[in-house]
Amino acid sequence: MKRIYIGRPIITKELNLVPFRVYEGDKVEEIVKKYPALSRILVETKDFPKMKNEKVRIETYFREFEKQVKEENYGRGV
Repeated sequence: MKRIYIGRPIITKELNLVPFRVYEGDKVEEIVKKYPALSRILVETKDFPKMKNEKVRIETYFREFEKQVKEENYGRGV
């Protein structure tokens, strides 16, 4: 499945996500399963037109994803 990343740029050990770039493949799907909040900002291409102008919602989703990454890498309460 093709997905478009609509959040802020992010680089971690596992990820290097650039806004408005298309991603696809098993590795992407594995990471979406590991970080469910990512699915809200790494959207299916068919959903992109509905989401591209939702700046406040995208920022909220990005913060949720960022929190998940911190918890996964540094433990709860970060």
